[in-house]
Formats: sequence, structure tokens, C-alpha cells
Amino acid sequence: MKEEYETKLEKETNVLQRDFPEYTAVKTNLLQEILQKTALEKTDFYLTVTTVLTVMEGNDLPQVLSMAIDDGIPAASLQEVFHQTAPYVGFCKAEKGLAQFGQICREKGLALPLAANSTTTQKNRLEAGIAVQQSIFGKENITSMRQNAPADEKKLQDFLSAYCFGDTYTRKGLEVKERELITFVCIAALGGCENQLRAHTSANLSVGNTRLKLLEALQVMLPYIGFPRTLNAVAVVDAIAKKQ
Repeated sequence: MKEEYETKLEKETNVLQRDFPEYTAVKTNLLQEILQKTALEKTDFYLTVTTVLTVMEGNDLPQVLSMAIDDGIPAASLQEVFHQTAPYVGFCKAEKGLAQFGQICREKGLALPLAANSTTTQKNRLEAGIAVQQSIFGKENITSMRQNAPADEKKLQDFLSAYCFGDTYTRKGLEVKERELITFVCIAALGGCENQLRAHTSANLSVGNTRLKLLEALQVMLPYIGFPRTLNAVAVVDAIAKKQ
């Protein structure tokens, strides 16, 4: 994986490289250095990079999607990145990435639409979402949050439970720990969402993602989100990890 990515980076011949070779050299060198040092496993690496490029609307997304499929990551799993990111970054960014993913699938001869991964219905999505929330954050915490919400915010709580968790976390294609990693990457990449980042850092640790994995994900994200957001997220991870 790393060697292939490095080779493709070296062979970039886009307009940016042609017109700004020094900038492109710095970018390529940093990405190669991070690739050589990352301890993320292959699937987590591709999920992390695909997610951060979707959030940041990065130009490298099609290339990474193509590499991921060539490297054996199932298209069904990559599709789930866009389902998982949508509640956190909105439909606009998710659909932009999804359109690029669709183009890559067609270029590689993969038939669309892919097999359905949904496991809920319109009737049970709210109940299923609450159950997932409770399994991740604790039954008492979720029950209290929903009960104590002001009357004029009850619908927002239902949207959160039914859509973010019922429609999304219950889907096939990824494990809950992989979905939580994607959520963490989304929130960290957005920046300015420290309350949510604290909650989902704790959630990641509770579902089996280690402090080291979160730090490794942030290091892979660094070139795309910059140092301020990266260091803020590192501080949140360290603070939460000390409490658990």
C-alpha cells in the first residue's frame, strides 16, 4: 500500500506540479514521510484518508479511492464513508465525494448501485438508533439526554437518533468501531467542534479504538487539516484518555 501510494505521488503530472514544482515537492515529501511512519492498518488508513478528503473537499480524493479499490478495500465499505460522514458534514460535501466515488466505480467496471446495506425501516429507525446510541454512550446517558432536552428541541433529538444512528450506524459494510473512527475524523477535520470531539473520542475508546489509533489517524490527517486543528484534537484525545 505505502509503496504504491509513494510511487503514484512521485508520478503526479497535474497542473499544480507543473506550475508549482517546489510546493508539490514539499507536499509529496510530507505525505511520503507520514506514510512511511504510520502504524494504521490498511483499512483504517484508507477510511481515514477518504474521510478527511471528503470533509476538506480535497483534490486527491479520486486518486485515493482508486488506490483503495486496487488495494483490496471493498467498494461497499468505501461507500459507507459517505453515509457516515453526511450527518456530520452535511449532504453537500458527502454528495460531492459520493459522485467522485461513483465515477471511480464506473471506471473500474463496478456495477452501480451497489448492494443495499440498510438494516432499518422507516418504522424502526428511531428505536434502532436509540439502541445504538445507548450501546456506545451508555443507556443512562442517552436516556437522560433525551428526557432533559427542552420541549422545543425534542425533534432535534429524534433527528439525531433516527438519522445519525438509526439510518447510519446500523448499516452493514463497516463495524461500529470503524464508523466511530470515521466520525472522529470528521469532527476533528471540521475544527471548532470540541464538545462533539470529546464525546466521540470517549466513544472511540469505549468501542475498542485505542488512543494510539486516534493519534495515528490525526497524523495521517495533518497534511489536509493543518497543525492547529490537529494539535487541538490531540489535546482532546490526551485529556479524554487520561479519564478512561
